[in-house]
Parts: sequence; structure tokens; C-alpha cells
Amino acid sequence: LVVLRKDTGISNYYSPTADTDAARGTSLRAAVAAAATGETVYVGPGTYAIGGNRLALATSANLWMDPGTVITSTADLLTDGCIIYPGNNSIIQGGTVQVIAGSSSGYAGCIGVVSDVGDSARTGVQVIGTTMIGDTDCFYIEHDTACSFVLRDCVCQSKWDAVIASASTTGAHTVDVYNPRIVIAGPSSIPGISRGVSSDHQAVVRVFGGTISASDGGTTYTAALATINSGTLEAYGVKCFVSSSNPKYDVNNVSGTIRVVNCSGTGANGALTTNGVVTYLSGEALSIVPTKTTSSSYTIGTTDPRELYGGVI
Repeated sequence: LVVLRKDTGISNYYSPTADTDAARGTSLRAAVAAAATGETVYVGPGTYAIGGNRLALATSANLWMDPGTVITSTADLLTDGCIIYPGNNSIIQGGTVQVIAGSSSGYAGCIGVVSDVGDSARTGVQVIGTTMIGDTDCFYIEHDTACSFVLRDCVCQSKWDAVIASASTTGAHTVDVYNPRIVIAGPSSIPGISRGVSSDHQAVVRVFGGTISASDGGTTYTAALATINSGTLEAYGVKCFVSSSNPKYDVNNVSGTIRVVNCSGTGANGALTTNGVVTYLSGEALSIVPTKTTSSSYTIGTTDPRELYGGVI
């Protein structure tokens, strides 16, 4: 059963015409299409198969899922976009969003924004307690206009990138990830790449707590945290586990930056490639390559999120 709670307090009920995954998916799509600004779609337990389609939320429209809700789709990331395309200030909570193999390009994503399919940038979006299961990507931003997202207590299981924010030159995205549980176990349909959290170009991604495990990516990339081009990634109190002798972190461009504060786990310290900056502060040995010379480059202020994990001087 799917319920659309309108801002007037009236509820509309969308019951499937049959007890099948496809019928439940049809009812869910109808409810999401009808949800206007400020309204919330409540989704009951069960599997909702939406075929090769996706769910596009209106501005400030919300999607709240029962823990037993599973939304499945074969949507292609490059032609259809992510399975859920939120509106500005949308809240997505609970449930599972799962990619089903079958996309023509081999790329697929659970939640996010894709400019190549005509998506507009999104800001103020929250994803709370949602499980994302993908083949290539779980959470995905690709846009040249700045987007902002917060992910809290989410579980991501994929074979390439669990969380990636990407732009070309102008999209200064901000993504804050709190207490994630990320497992990347390749190889994906694009072999040789297995990354937990990635920041590309002008994006800034910050991870607070949680665990990231990356394995079987092959020889190209296997890293818990990675920056591509001029991306910035900060990790505070994250447990990172990487298979074999691979390093936990990768800076893949001279202008990329990773800052690691009080992180732990297995795998070698250092970058898979020798470009850019990897800075270890407090809980790991200080090792700065090559342009930063002291940890005093980073000033702790009253609003600095690194205070959450302390130990930085």
C-alpha cells in the first residue's frame, strides 16, 4: 500500500491492482507523480518493481519507506538517470533502493542527479537510513551546477563507487555523509575500479564516522577514499578496510586533496598514485605529499566539523 499525505492533511491511497511486484511499482509511480510540493509519499513493506523507470520527486516532496520496502529498477544511468531523482529539499528515508541488472550501458545508480539526462541541480536534500544496492553506483551526482546533499546512516553495497560527486569545472557540490556502512566488492561492469567514496573536480565530500570496505577492484583503483581531478575529500573517524596491499586512499590528480582525521582500518597508508595531497592528522602517522608541510595549515574554528572527532592541532 502507498499513501500520499497531502499538505491539507488529506491522505490519498494507492493500492496495487494485484499482489505482484510490478503492480506495486505502478501504484508507487502514480503516487510519486501526484505528490506536489511539501507532500509526502509513505510506502509500505513489499517489493515495488518500476521496470526501467525512475521516481522524480517535486520540490520539498518526500519519500518515506518502511524498513521492508524494496524499490527495484533497471533504469540506465546514462539515459534514464538514477532510480530516485529528488526535488530540492526532499527527504528520502528508510527502505531499500536496488539496481536490477539490465541497463544498456552497464551504468546504474540508486539516488542522485545526472545532468546528461536533463536533470536540474538539487540542493538541501537529505537521505536518511536508506539502503542502496547498485552494480556501478549507489549515490551519484554528475552536474555542473552546485548540488548539496546530506546522507545519514545509509548502507551502500556496490561494485564501483558507493558515493560519488562529480562536476567538470563549476559544480562546487557539497556532500556530507554521516555514519555510512559501505561495502564495495568488485569487479563491476567496468573492471578494475573499486572505490568507496569519490570526489571529482570541484566537489567537496566529507565523511563522518562509519565504515568503508573496498575489495576486488583490480589493479586500476581499489581504495576506500578517492579524489579524481581537483576533488576534495575529508574523512573524520572513518574505519577504512581495503583488500590485499592496496592503500586506503587515492589521489588521482595533482590538484586533488584528501584529509584524514582519526581514521583507522586495514590496508596501506598513502596514495595509490603519487599526485595530489594526502594529509594524515592525529590518529595516523603524519604524512603529507607533496605541497603541505605542516598540519598547522588547517585552523580549527568553532564551526569546523573536524572538532567532532578532536585530536587535531
